[in-house]
Amino acid sequence: MNWPCDRPTTQSRSVKLLRTIWQSNRGNIRELVKPEKSVKDSVVQSVLSEHLDDNNCEHSDYSSSVDNNCKHLNDNNSVENNSIISESSLKCIINEEATFDSFQADTPEHTTFFLSDEEWARMQYNRHERYFKGYSWEGVIVEKLKISNPYYVIMFRNHSFSIAKTRKRHTPFLTINGYCAHNSCEMKVKITMTEVQALECNVLYKGKILHAADKLLARPFRAQERATLAESLQQSAYNLYNNLLGTAYPKSLAAQNRSAIGTNPSVLRKIKWEQSFIDRNEVVSLQMLKEKLYQNDLNNRHIKGFIQLIQVSPLKVICFTEGGIRLWHDMVKTTCAYWDATGGFVDSKLTQKRILFYEIVLSTPSAPFLSTPIACMITEQHTQNSLEHFLRTVREYEMKVFGTNSQPIQINSDRSVVLLNSSLKVLNSESMQNYLQRCWRIVNGLANDNDFKLTTLRTCKSHLMKQASELCKKQYSIKDSRYMVGMYMFSLLVNSKNIQEICSIVYDVCIVLGSVSISKAVEESINKIKYSVLKLNTNVTPAVADDDSVAEDSDVVLEHKNSPFFKRFNDIRIQAELCYGTEQDNGKNMYYGPMLLDKLFKNFLPVIPLWSDLMSGNMCRFSTKYPNKTLYTNKSTSISEATFKNTKQLFFNSQKHRIDTCIDDLYVLYKAREREFCEKLKLQINRHKHKTVLSEVEEMWQKKMLIPRHLKRTFQSAPQSQTKIFSLNKSNDKGKCSQGLFGNESSKKICKFPNVFQNCWFNATVQSFLHHNIVQATFRSLDPESVHP
Repeated sequence: MNWPCDRPTTQSRSVKLLRTIWQSNRGNIRELVKPEKSVKDSVVQSVLSEHLDDNNCEHSDYSSSVDNNCKHLNDNNSVENNSIISESSLKCIINEEATFDSFQADTPEHTTFFLSDEEWARMQYNRHERYFKGYSWEGVIVEKLKISNPYYVIMFRNHSFSIAKTRKRHTPFLTINGYCAHNSCEMKVKITMTEVQALECNVLYKGKILHAADKLLARPFRAQERATLAESLQQSAYNLYNNLLGTAYPKSLAAQNRSAIGTNPSVLRKIKWEQSFIDRNEVVSLQMLKEKLYQNDLNNRHIKGFIQLIQVSPLKVICFTEGGIRLWHDMVKTTCAYWDATGGFVDSKLTQKRILFYEIVLSTPSAPFLSTPIACMITEQHTQNSLEHFLRTVREYEMKVFGTNSQPIQINSDRSVVLLNSSLKVLNSESMQNYLQRCWRIVNGLANDNDFKLTTLRTCKSHLMKQASELCKKQYSIKDSRYMVGMYMFSLLVNSKNIQEICSIVYDVCIVLGSVSISKAVEESINKIKYSVLKLNTNVTPAVADDDSVAEDSDVVLEHKNSPFFKRFNDIRIQAELCYGTEQDNGKNMYYGPMLLDKLFKNFLPVIPLWSDLMSGNMCRFSTKYPNKTLYTNKSTSISEATFKNTKQLFFNSQKHRIDTCIDDLYVLYKAREREFCEKLKLQINRHKHKTVLSEVEEMWQKKMLIPRHLKRTFQSAPQSQTKIFSLNKSNDKGKCSQGLFGNESSKKICKFPNVFQNCWFNATVQSFLHHNIVQATFRSLDPESVHP
């Protein structure tokens, strides 16, 4: 039997010759071009191969091997390469045959299928003598081949009819040749029809199925397939009402007969709403939906369905799948987790209270857009007991699947007290006071072995800066330049990474905000703050606004006397009061703000490890015992907020729905997100392994991604333009008033030439050179009083 070639080609002889030369010398070229493998690359390859080759190893053995191999990696790469899920989780979420390696499968060499008269008529609708016109016949053949070979991404090469009046008995009347869309797949198919009356088609497969793990391919949607999909899409009740009204019989409309349409769109809207749930009683509908999802879930082995708990009074519904629990167990040790609450799209007649929606989300540090929801809870309570029950339920089912619980490396949330306390109690079995004591030991280099093993908590920086803005507005006007000074003081504290730097900033803030009059100490502190602001260069991930956030106005207010950080900062405040209390009074301090200083010490400084960079980054700067203990620098809850926004606006159209309707839609959403997450993570891993020669020698210096301006935060980086914020002016001379607190600070001429003989261009050139940052730093080191720091 003569088999056609794999794919039609139109390459010229020169192109074929170049390809032959390239393939014959590929090994030599690769050795010449490929750079030497670094220690980091060898460690990454050993970690990946160790995980991908040994599919039956225990999860604990894999975790220990990752910890041992990642000691020489930097922060970003150690976090990126550890974010690998186990193969058992991949099989549970996608399919039992899914693997991280290239996909292989066996198919029968010969099979047969029959066409119905309707299908044959559909295929021959556009027939033109020896071939079909158009692509309508492809859909019929593809549906038949799916039964015997569901893995095949079939593309048709050619087909032909026999138009001879007489033909031999075994000569086929119709012949179709096809191939697989994957370049690595050798499978070819040949379909023949001999008996036209019986409409029997013989299928012959040749080759093996081999699909690369770094590609996703699919057949194109043809015209009829697109029409079928368009019919299955549900349109809104208002659009359906307009369509029916536009195509209605005119005589019926003239007689005011709307029997086939309805009097208004609300009738159709109610019909659509009634079809969205199983029973009118929400409790009965929830129970029936739970049993339905349980029976339809055939892939999972330990956790069936989606609804795991239904409680009527108080109202509480907890939902997750086995795939979500597996992702939590595999990735939470190396990936930051987020959880938050929202509302606005769930409604129920079972309670008069506002219904809240809690969700736990995971993301990969190398690609933050690869986020997936893990579990959710719909409840009417915003209490610590309710949230602890939610987390404990997730941990219990994790123990049921794996026999052990993973310790999360970091959890981010907003500044809600109940979210923070419940996370600490369930995950670390400690209180907020114990957590602050542990952070104090870590930042002072006194941590023990257990301190680095527990979960670290971080709160959203966007929520903090919003509260700081409200406090500064109460102390100063937003149009006043002093408002920016207060905001930059908070920004310096947020971006501090060690306790010594924070203590220095707190001392300067106490002097500036606590001193009533101007003194030498106040001027020095303002200059220090000014110099620190000019060095700010931190870009923050923007937070997505969530108008329905239930913890938007919550604040972390603790018994500040018990915090070790408060005790240290209170001693600094006493020293600052003694310092500016002995200075001479030279006028009123325009930045005097006792209310802002008291709020800072009461609500913010006692819990500074939660919202500053003190507990982010590589922990080896505090202790060399754990060089690979790296905490994430995600400073906002933008990932969870973006998930809420997409769920409410895109999935639920910003409308309120019944609980059972929401859960039915959420189940489809969760399964889709889990599968998409696994597929993209699988592609990312395999693309890292299978790098081509061209990608290894490619220059990346022209492909540096610039951060757009709308993604930068105002007070998290140095000012780009000069801001007219006047410094302390005691003599009202114009020279001092022209000096701004932030921006290009000094207007003092270091070397001035008289403008004679039209040499102004030379004077401007010299002044531009002398005002460069490097030149000024040199003058500052020689004479600190010549240029302000």
